[in-house]
Amino acid sequence: MQQVRHTTASTFFFARFGTLWRMCVVEHPRHGGYLAPGGHVREERDEPPADAALREAVEESGFHPRLLPAPLPSGYPHPGVVGPWWTVDMTAGPDGRAGVRHLHRDHVFVGVVALPYEPVGTPELPVRWVGREELQALDAPADTKVLGATSSPRPCVCGPPLRRTAT
Repeated sequence: MQQVRHTTASTFFFARFGTLWRMCVVEHPRHGGYLAPGGHVREERDEPPADAALREAVEESGFHPRLLPAPLPSGYPHPGVVGPWWTVDMTAGPDGRAGVRHLHRDHVFVGVVALPYEPVGTPELPVRWVGREELQALDAPADTKVLGATSSPRPCVCGPPLRRTAT
């Protein structure tokens, strides 16, 4: 029997609260915990994964992040382009598209939101902004905790460098 596989996209996106970066997570009732916003790519409409990642972010969280290119080595002479930072295969339980356990090929994007207090839409799910330590304590899958802790944006990509104050 052939494995059922769906294309999905998710976005780990961040916002600055003062000098602290926080990640947006949504409380997902079907998965029973906190996740980065994401969902199925509409392959029947030839939807690109980046478009699906943004659509799902807006639907689930109300926020429209700006997607970031993956980091390049220091001194690399060419600008990066937006694309998934990772593409992973993850096992999924039965859902509205498959009544059996199946595989999600998830395209994982990273992004930023400039104004975390001003969503562009009404979220479908409860939204929470968490720091690294809070993320580790949340009821969230290990993959969310690992990628959330390692994908936080670099200040040089998101805005002016953070200034240290004299103590």
